[in-house]
Amino acid sequence: MPELGVGVDFPPRPSHRYLVPRDTLLDPGNSERARDRQHVPDPEVPLIKHSARVDGERGGRLDVFVTRPAHRPHLLTLPDFPRTGRTHLIDHPDPEVRALAAADPTLPEPPVDDADESVRRAAAANPVLTPEALEALLTDPRTAQGAAANPSLPVPRMHALLDRCLNGVVAATPPAAGC
Repeated sequence: MPELGVGVDFPPRPSHRYLVPRDTLLDPGNSERARDRQHVPDPEVPLIKHSARVDGERGGRLDVFVTRPAHRPHLLTLPDFPRTGRTHLIDHPDPEVRALAAADPTLPEPPVDDADESVRRAAAANPVLTPEALEALLTDPRTAQGAAANPSLPVPRMHALLDRCLNGVVAATPPAAGC
């Protein structure tokens, strides 16, 4: 295969589309024109180019996540999707965007009292929370599921939760805590 940007506008196979954002010689319209010329049925090429060129590493895919809700499930599966630097989205009107921001481990204080359940769950699972804060969240049915999934939960406490669930003692623990 010829080197991208030297005689070839787009990789000849749609399965090579992950190379598109890595080629700095392609201008923003090249991939669309090449797709039209070669009749390559790959509607994700414009999304990939957009996410690669907007505001560098942090802003591109994060910008697509905020502005294009239909692409969110796909973006969350990408290994290079930003996991930090989302704190500025904590006051966004869309609860799905706020939930993404609430999971940011650089967030100083996760919004465990948010009105939306998904935001509370993501905030309770944030690893920045202390074991003491997690204990309080485990007793609240609105945040128990997220707190039980928190990687900062001490191992003995995880075992106690599992023992409670496996032994059928769910009366002392709210159902949302994973039992």
